[in-house]
Amino acid sequence: MKQLSEKSYHWANVLKSEGFIVDNKNVRNFPVEISYESEVNEDNIFLKKYYLWNNWLHKKYSSHKWKCGGTVNAIVNNSDILIAATDLNLHFFDLINMVPLKGAQGTNRMRLDKEVLTMQFREGLLLTGSIEGYLTLYEIETGEQLFNIRTHGSLDIESLHWIDSQFCLSAGWDKSIRAWDISTETELFEIPNAHNRAITSVNIVYRVNLIL
Repeated sequence: MKQLSEKSYHWANVLKSEGFIVDNKNVRNFPVEISYESEVNEDNIFLKKYYLWNNWLHKKYSSHKWKCGGTVNAIVNNSDILIAATDLNLHFFDLINMVPLKGAQGTNRMRLDKEVLTMQFREGLLLTGSIEGYLTLYEIETGEQLFNIRTHGSLDIESLHWIDSQFCLSAGWDKSIRAWDISTETELFEIPNAHNRAITSVNIVYRVNLIL
């Protein structure tokens, strides 16, 4: 019998824990890639976890439901962590083991001063946009607030686009788009009245150098 790699055994155990029937015939197709599909209904997060290997999607998936105890305003995830913002709390979930993830405060929640409406994260940092125009950066592991800026005329920030580890865009109810240097907490420029209504989404189309 062909010796299975340590990584193959790992993925076999992951699938078995999710209720899949795994034998040595299909284990050789590992390692697999995992993708997620999330849906929010008031204070509930419904998550589907799909498995992909050998360029085809497994017909089955595992479903999970988490109750956050408050209306979910924003949700973001990578392959390891899902973060949900509700009222004055951030909730953290471990996507590898599909369980709540305990953070710096000993629970899977982190208490906030302002209600978060949008957020993005990378490299262990979480950038949030809140009501009343607060742009805030947190270190996820410790919960430490690295900076907190009030901007956008104290109106709600509805959208963020984190360009790279240093630069980001913000937009909101003041109808403006603003560019930031996160490393120096500096506003680089503002596009006032970029829309005739509140801006709820901002992004960059790199091929044509447009901000949308």
